[in-house]
Amino acid sequence: MRAVGYARVSSRMQVEQGDSIASQKASLHRYAAAEGYELGHIYVDEAKSAYSDNIDKRPAFRQLLTDAQAGDFKAVLTDMVDRWARDAGIALETEKLLRRAGVELIPTQQPMDISTAEGKLMFTQHSGFAEYFSAQLSKKTKRGHTYRVELGLPHGQMPFGYHVPAAAKAPAVHPQHGPAVVHVFERRADGASYQELADWLNEQGFATHRGKPFRFETVRELLATRTYLGVVSYDGEEHPGQHERLVSDELFERVQLRVGKPAPRRYAQTVAVLGGRARCVVCHGALYADSNQGRPRYRERKPFQHDGKRRSCLAAGVDDQIAEIFGGMRLPARDRDEAIRIAMRQQSPVDVGSLKDRKQRTAEAYADGGLPRAAYRQRITELDSQIAAAIPQNEGRLTEIVDLLDSLEVLWPELTADERRRAISTLVQDAYIDIERGEIAAIVPQPEYRLMLEGVLETMAESRLQLVGPDGCGVGGRWRVRTSDLPGVNRTL
Repeated sequence: MRAVGYARVSSRMQVEQGDSIASQKASLHRYAAAEGYELGHIYVDEAKSAYSDNIDKRPAFRQLLTDAQAGDFKAVLTDMVDRWARDAGIALETEKLLRRAGVELIPTQQPMDISTAEGKLMFTQHSGFAEYFSAQLSKKTKRGHTYRVELGLPHGQMPFGYHVPAAAKAPAVHPQHGPAVVHVFERRADGASYQELADWLNEQGFATHRGKPFRFETVRELLATRTYLGVVSYDGEEHPGQHERLVSDELFERVQLRVGKPAPRRYAQTVAVLGGRARCVVCHGALYADSNQGRPRYRERKPFQHDGKRRSCLAAGVDDQIAEIFGGMRLPARDRDEAIRIAMRQQSPVDVGSLKDRKQRTAEAYADGGLPRAAYRQRITELDSQIAAAIPQNEGRLTEIVDLLDSLEVLWPELTADERRRAISTLVQDAYIDIERGEIAAIVPQPEYRLMLEGVLETMAESRLQLVGPDGCGVGGRWRVRTSDLPGVNRTL
């Protein structure tokens, strides 16, 4: 009987544990010879996870299912059920697809006849166990990655510019690659294009981690990598890293805003500026930022309890409001120094070291299984906010924020939506949106710059923001927007 094979590995660790593609192929050939199968092509997916219901991520698997409909083979040999799929639903559905095409699926290391009731039961059980194992492995891996990041260590490969010396845990700046990264940032800030920078890197003999030449896309990704600021991140959370920073905040922001050489704006806005920071003013829940026919919207995650609908509003109007709010926070030259002095004078007396110790103990408690994930996330978020607010601010950095406020109104029309989002993320932690009216109701500033921005507001005769303390809004550090000052809005919150 003519048969084909299927082999898959999802990680290098599986290869090191003896589960390589070569070992799977050898096992399939031995089984075919012993059982009298004529083994033809072996379909292979390398570095492809099977813990997904999207088979498009496994091209060889998808091609095998397509070829099965042609009737060129009558059996598919695979080492074990978990090589075929780690999603029980996909395993059962694709086995049924093969059976309808007259093709038998045979896990060679787990003897079973799937055409019988007993065999179907065994196949279903093995599929369920494979999915359960993957879910548990994912959970443990995520916990390990989170713990490393909390300690300031990377959970994966460091970007170009760093290396890990022998017998060292923390990455270090590469003696040749590190200065090249700084040079690329500086040239981009002065107006060099992505392609010019890629050409320069290739001319110097540098290559990516995979040994390939730099291209337009790889340089663009490099220039957006926040690891160069001395931070590590995982699962949307960012923490101070143990590695040395290569780029200053000021240089990184200049590159993100493309101050040196703004590109022509050829496309309409397709990104919501407050994506990831938008919240509902009614329930305080996070809002989705998606796009419908090229028009970004802020949308409720769940149907609203009163009308059973997922309400939304266009992002353009809300984003214009955020620009007007901060664009109006310009200071006369005589008031700039006073605003900075106010922020410096109000520095928090809290001991940052003790907060970091509490954060590490919290991470260790979570890693040991003594703290639920929800409680862990809540504590870490609170501690991060306290640490950010307690770190003494550098006067030069505060001056840069004032400069950003002064130039924001002029820069705004020239920035892409993505560049606008980065600029606003420097100032805003959360923005509370009234979906019904399509307007901003309140703003939570970034903790590390809240005192700075409040200093700016105190020196201004008029402002679209009204400072509201914990008693006034239930969340410390939130500003309420005087929406009667915004175009098209006739009420004050």
